[in-house]
Amino acid sequence: SEVAAREAELALQEEATRPALGFDPAAVFQDAYAEACRLIEDVLSVPPMGKEFTAAVGGLHSIASVLDRLFTSWACEDETERLSRIKEDSQAFIQNFGQRSEKSAVQALLAHAGFRRGRQSSGAVWSFDRHDPETRLRAMTVRLCLQRFAELQRLRGTHRWAQSNNSAVVPKPGDGSLLELLELYKSQPVHASQERPNLRERNLEAEVRIKLQERRAEAGHTLPLLLHEGLSSAARSLVQEQRVRVREAKEDRAGSAIRPADVRKLLARMPLPPGFDAAHLYFCSTELPRLFGLASSTGSGGTSMGGSAKDTTETRMSPPTSSLARPWASGQLDRRRT
Repeated sequence: SEVAAREAELALQEEATRPALGFDPAAVFQDAYAEACRLIEDVLSVPPMGKEFTAAVGGLHSIASVLDRLFTSWACEDETERLSRIKEDSQAFIQNFGQRSEKSAVQALLAHAGFRRGRQSSGAVWSFDRHDPETRLRAMTVRLCLQRFAELQRLRGTHRWAQSNNSAVVPKPGDGSLLELLELYKSQPVHASQERPNLRERNLEAEVRIKLQERRAEAGHTLPLLLHEGLSSAARSLVQEQRVRVREAKEDRAGSAIRPADVRKLLARMPLPPGFDAAHLYFCSTELPRLFGLASSTGSGGTSMGGSAKDTTETRMSPPTSSLARPWASGQLDRRRT
């Protein structure tokens, strides 16, 4: 049909304009994680108690805090740009990372996390390039390594008083996984002001997830799928945009469809690592009462779901839970497929 041909042409155009990633995410992650472990070991090469230890741990926590603020504000470009620059002569920099020194392990770890030192008219500034995918991958890898350090710190507890060094809390190369980067900021919504789904929508999402898990179990996949709140938020945003487009377009439904470029643009606002596939599973229906298990459009005459999970999910995929991420495809920049 004409609509199908148009969609196929758009898909080919999207594929042709998709830029190459230019590096292997798995290899970069392994190298960056191993180097982060080494630098953390250098930072912690002090006795496990006293002022030196307190300063070392404070420096590591400061880097983690800088990265958290950066990535949690990722959807706001102006705020991210502001947080991407740290003045070297500022009181905050000196307090957290010390005076400038080539021998400072904390400053070396900050540089490894993607902050590059440069000079401006106002003095030395450490800057983070948010548009470089490899820099973003390294920053998230360092944050994961610091998260592992914090976990080991909690496990050690007061045992540090009986230890002569900090080797017990230094992360080891190989104990981190590239897949874990998707989980770092999974609770971060794509829009801070996005409304929470109502009860019926939440019930439908839950039933869809249950059916997905059942189908995976039948196929022999024992590991359950985890809910990524950020991707769910993106899916809900796409659903709302689709509703608005359909209402405004009226007769031209083909022209109102969500395109791969729309999905990539939305996901670019989220703190996600580069180099993965995102599948946008889209379904449109005019049978709203039946889809939600209702006997009528007034919402009466039905249960909370109005029917069984099989009725509502076996042949339908609801947009609010329809974004799934599959890492990791090298060779393409933030490759998104619809």
